[in-house]
Amino acid sequence: MSQTFTADCFASGHAGQTDLAAMENNFLALQSHFSGAGAPSNPVAGIDWYDTTSHIYKMRNEANDAWLDFYNLATGRAADADKCTGITLQAGTGISITHPELSANPTISHAAHTGHVTGTQALTIANGVITPAMLAAYAAGDALIIASDGAQAATINTTTWTKAKEVRLARAGTLRISYILSYVGGHIAYSRIYRNGTAVGTEHTGAGGFTEDISGWSSGDLCQVYARSSDDCVITITCFRLYATVVHHEVVTLA
Repeated sequence: MSQTFTADCFASGHAGQTDLAAMENNFLALQSHFSGAGAPSNPVAGIDWYDTTSHIYKMRNEANDAWLDFYNLATGRAADADKCTGITLQAGTGISITHPELSANPTISHAAHTGHVTGTQALTIANGVITPAMLAAYAAGDALIIASDGAQAATINTTTWTKAKEVRLARAGTLRISYILSYVGGHIAYSRIYRNGTAVGTEHTGAGGFTEDISGWSSGDLCQVYARSSDDCVITITCFRLYATVVHHEVVTLA
């Protein structure tokens, strides 16, 4: 289509046929919105242009020094909507929007909204979208989360570190961990908290109740108690308990 607009189509001394051709060309340019792979060669402020390369309908800005993108005629979407490459839910902060013309990707914080999503258009979260790893992290406290009070199933009477108790964690964070060790025999018993088979707690010597706060837990980690003896003695681990500041399950408040 034509992209040339002749402003002075009529003047004395012009050939009539030439002026009529220029007028026809002007009408064709207007009819097609100056469509073409390149910009019109003589733009003015407010002129429109359908860019057939990018499929974007554009308009010249007031300063006549740039083109403004309005609509993508191929996708049927606003031009800025196609530039938005991602809307991401940020755990603990809100919604992050990625756009090439933003100096920094903004975050819409959910903290400013203290109400609830209600009405016929209420937000629906698909099953499986929220995983345990997204939940609020544990902080060490005095609220009992889970307990394994009975003695371990297998007898421990070896000098090799041996797993006695184990709990799989649903959340990340810091936990207060306690247990009681008792043993029978003339030699010394040792115990220690492990994470996924690796020692992370303090090595404790002898019998008694032991408590310590340990950080760095992730969702899915195994919180474990290991024990060993200096020689031949039978070790028992009981009252293995995990504590945090908030209980995230039902508890008996009056028995």
